[in-house]
Amino acid sequence: MPLANGKVWIRVGDLDEYHAFGSPYDAGFEVGRRIGVGKPEPLSFYYRAAGVSIPPRFTGHNYVSLFWGDTKAQWVRDLTNAEKRQFEEGVGKGILE
Repeated sequence: MPLANGKVWIRVGDLDEYHAFGSPYDAGFEVGRRIGVGKPEPLSFYYRAAGVSIPPRFTGHNYVSLFWGDTKAQWVRDLTNAEKRQFEEGVGKGILE
């Protein structure tokens, strides 16, 4: 369930800044755009506390931070399983853009 006054926050890789989105789908779409058009093989998502690894590019310390947070990007909670599926759907659509 979305948070009142909360945002879905991502940081794509170790060198990125935090970015806020209104939904898991929108956050996933942005991650998909950064992965790039036409990714040939299916992606794997390995969720961890406050983030997700997406091999081969976003693993180890270079994972994607992903969580619901307050207006200052402070963690409030992880995504639910349903929200993770929305995120994955967004990634898939973002790759196609």
